Amino acid sequence: MKALFYSGILLATSVAAYAQKSQVPDVQPIIKNRINTVYSHRIPAYTVIQSAGKQYNIAPEGLKLMKAEWVTTTKVLRDSASTAPYGAAGKKGVSVCVLDNSDHPEAFKKLKPWLTPLKS
Repeated sequence: MKALFYSGILLATSVAAYAQKSQVPDVQPIIKNRINTVYSHRIPAYTVIQSAGKQYNIAPEGLKLMKAEWVTTTKVLRDSASTAPYGAAGKKGVSVCVLDNSDHPEAFKKLKPWLTPLKS
């Protein structure tokens, strides 16, 4: 009788645990989708590429082609004094990415169609 009682309790708890598990939604696709859409496709207000001492504005399509190993340094300019040379486009901040031309000469060649020289 005691064995029957314990097997009944075991059966009831396993059914309850299964029912509870099936009611919890799978949040992994939601989290993955949110990360992909919210964070990885965000493009700064104004991005400048510096190569061989010259600065270029880059189109968003060109930013998607950039590889991390092409960049030696990145500077974020936020105060009004440092963003003033970039005019109204740099009002919300400027990201300056310096390309590594010595180790990756192909970087500038691949990005060139999306680059517009900035006036000094």
